[in-house]
Amino acid sequence: MGYYTQYELDVKPAFDTEDDADLFTDQFEKTTDYALFANSKSNFVIEDVVKWYGHDAEMRVLSALYPDKLFTLHGVGEEPGDEWCKYYKNGKCQDANVKIVKTKDPFNEAELT
Repeated sequence: MGYYTQYELDVKPAFDTEDDADLFTDQFEKTTDYALFANSKSNFVIEDVVKWYGHDAEMRVLSALYPDKLFTLHGVGEEPGDEWCKYYKNGKCQDANVKIVKTKDPFNEAELT
């Protein structure tokens, strides 16, 4: 069995060219065994939900290969409320607290139809 998570990865600054972004996706697959798809030169996703238990160690390796880039890895797990974010730069990691805030428009009787 296992626990599935959807991953999204942002890179700042963005890769200069699409070829550079493609080289990064190739390196990502070699390092992690997962295919990474580029939405842009700075935003990437693993297409399916996966069990990527080694994400921390592997992201540290990748970030060390690109020491001038800040990688933001965002994960959404299969359990409600399991959402997290980690920053990676030059082989180091910072866990970031994700705050989920639910808001709604206030009631306005004039908008009743």
